[in-house]
Amino acid sequence: MKNPLVIFLCLIFAFVFVSCDSSQVTTEDSEILENDNSTSDLEFVLLNDNEYGVKCGENKKLETAVIPETYNGKPVIAIMDRGFDNCTSLKSITISNNVKSIGDSAFGTCINLTSVDMGNSVTSIGCYAFTGCVSLTSITIPSSVTEIKEYGISAIPITSIEIGSNATNIAFEAFSGCNNLTNITVHKDNPNYKSIDGVFYTKDGSTLIQYPAGKKEDSFIVPDSVEQIYSTAFACSKSLKEVSVGKNVKSIGSYAFRDCDSLENVIFDNINNWCLTYSYLETSGIEIDVSESERNARNIRGQSSGAIWRCDL
Repeated sequence: MKNPLVIFLCLIFAFVFVSCDSSQVTTEDSEILENDNSTSDLEFVLLNDNEYGVKCGENKKLETAVIPETYNGKPVIAIMDRGFDNCTSLKSITISNNVKSIGDSAFGTCINLTSVDMGNSVTSIGCYAFTGCVSLTSITIPSSVTEIKEYGISAIPITSIEIGSNATNIAFEAFSGCNNLTNITVHKDNPNYKSIDGVFYTKDGSTLIQYPAGKKEDSFIVPDSVEQIYSTAFACSKSLKEVSVGKNVKSIGSYAFRDCDSLENVIFDNINNWCLTYSYLETSGIEIDVSESERNARNIRGQSSGAIWRCDL
């Protein structure tokens, strides 16, 4: 028969071991809960085994959000589509250096957002990411950004924007509706884009992407290097009264002169081999100034409905 003292000591040892093990589990659980409490306004979504995305939690009234670099020991790499959409009380967002993408409509209609710190690792800004952030008067795009999708930074009251050296894919309507925008600058080392007097072009100058709507000049001459004017390129330009289209322009996209309230005259220096592809001027009283000989030679016709001008080749 075993010694009763030995049995007693074994029982005491077993009790202490179980207690210590339980204490370890409780400690780990409390760390997770503490982590959750410190980010209680955020919800984290496991994207794969090793990375998280983030979005606003149930509290849509949060005023400040700080995106952590990690959650549960794994990097937070994305702000989810519509992640903070309609968080109308949000005033400030700080994005960590692990975040690589800002999803579609991520901050849509955050009408009180005034401060965005994007970190230095974001490469992609999604469609409508900041659309409707009507209190956002400035935004710094980090040099890491390579892509800004359609309407990514649109309908906000910024006055200037700088595109970094690594941008390779800027959608032609990326800054649409930024009616206070007076200047678009591009880093000199960017291989794809350039800026001349605040106007945004492809690097070779063959495409005019956007004329800032807030520029105060009342006339503009499209450079002879330009062959294509993008859709909505001059849209909402309030001060322009006259635009002279360069002699080498062959194509003007739709809605190129939409809502140009002061625009009175569009001059074509040379329309040989040129066709205006359903460019909707959408401004009453605009005069298309082309010489009579050119008009007869190219059979240009004006259509009053929608002020669509085209040539029949």
